[in-house]
Amino acid sequence: MKILISTLLAILGGYADVVCFIRFNVFPATQTGNVIYVGRNIHHLLVDREHKKEWPDYEEHELGEVQTLCYRVAVIAISAVGAYTYCRFEHAYPRWTATLAAPVLSLFVLFGSLMPLLCGANYEGPVNNDGRWSVLFVSYALGAVHFLCGPTSDGSRLKAVTFAATGHLHKMTKVLWKVNNKAAWETLKESERASVLQSTAIFFGMIFGAICGAFTYHHTDIWLFAPVSAMLFIALVLHDRCLDPPASWGDLSTPLIAAEAGKAVGAK
Repeated sequence: MKILISTLLAILGGYADVVCFIRFNVFPATQTGNVIYVGRNIHHLLVDREHKKEWPDYEEHELGEVQTLCYRVAVIAISAVGAYTYCRFEHAYPRWTATLAAPVLSLFVLFGSLMPLLCGANYEGPVNNDGRWSVLFVSYALGAVHFLCGPTSDGSRLKAVTFAATGHLHKMTKVLWKVNNKAAWETLKESERASVLQSTAIFFGMIFGAICGAFTYHHTDIWLFAPVSAMLFIALVLHDRCLDPPASWGDLSTPLIAAEAGKAVGAK
């Protein structure tokens, strides 16, 4: 079940990223690409300024670069806000965090499809100053999910980043090296086998999600995030219902904030 949930989240991450990259030149799930593009925007602003006297439309160009820079920074920031909000929520309601968050986060993603319609957007790339802000709703929701999955979350039952491929690729490579050096698959620890199977599912799940996202984008202009919204709701509910919480959490009937405060008082 852990592999299934990881795969579902990887698929929706790949789907959302490829749709927003084609449509708005930004990534709502994987923030690494956004950080790189921010650096590129800053470079353009610094270098292009040296040639502004030779550039008749320089002021309009500069304004566009500044707006795009602010837009990308906003996507990164709102992802962090989503992660922070989920962290707070997780410590208040540790047993059913994902289940309680599921309808809210799913609606946020769905609103990513609705907002361009309300704005009368024409679905054209980064210059679409109305429709592109819909990505913030998606980035907020996926920022929360990114935190939920990763090792930084105290309550994660997956303990695997589902929106990034590099670490999983390296884990697969390490196991391949072991097998090629006479370490039979059966001799690997059970936890190591389970971990590499999860990484393999996430890696190829992201690719499959990206294929589905590109296919959907080229066949429709509306409700692009409806599949992501539905899949996200299902994955979050399954996360709480089918996976055991970390043993270190102890009694999950008590909010972790209160439990930690009680431990601190007892220690004194």
